[in-house]
Amino acid sequence: DKAKVWDTIQKEFKCCGVSNYTEWKPQFENSTTQVVPASCCKSTSNCNGTEADINADKIYKEGCLTKFETFVKDNVFIIGGVGIGLAFVQIIGILFAFCLARALRKEYEVV
Repeated sequence: DKAKVWDTIQKEFKCCGVSNYTEWKPQFENSTTQVVPASCCKSTSNCNGTEADINADKIYKEGCLTKFETFVKDNVFIIGGVGIGLAFVQIIGILFAFCLARALRKEYEVV
């Protein structure tokens, strides 16, 4: 479910919306009080994503895109290291496959 994914992202990165919290307002047009999801709230107590919560600074106002960009920039070496590690494991697998194919070919030539 998309809503659960967004809730998780907004809670983990402490953000609201892609660019900022105002992007959620059209989604809650039919609501009489709520204007952003509860996952935008800084604290789960006494916050429901209402206009009053926004005015009282109870929600995250920064967008998730900038938070995610910062996360990637801060962890670029870890992400790159994991990528290089996975590539190395695949190369080792290819080498073992070649060795196995070569051993099988030699075995058939003997018989």
